[in-house]
Amino acid sequence: MRLLSLSQIGQREEVISADRKEKEAEKEREKEWLRRRTAATLIQAHWRGTMVRKHLGPYKIEKKKKKKDKKGKKKGKK
Repeated sequence: MRLLSLSQIGQREEVISADRKEKEAEKEREKEWLRRRTAATLIQAHWRGTMVRKHLGPYKIEKKKKKKDKKGKKKGKK
């Protein structure tokens, strides 16, 4: 069985350590992205609820338009 020199063992440990740090950093970035996405969704839902409750924007209640009388015909006696 071939024994590795101390320098080779040290190099491998450095590579393993760097890989672990990279994986942990990626995991943290993923958690941060998920946290931000959830926060954005909650903000959007709150705003949409406000728009609906106050009847603003596309949720506005349209008033019925009054029919205009025709100018040629008048109602009543002549």
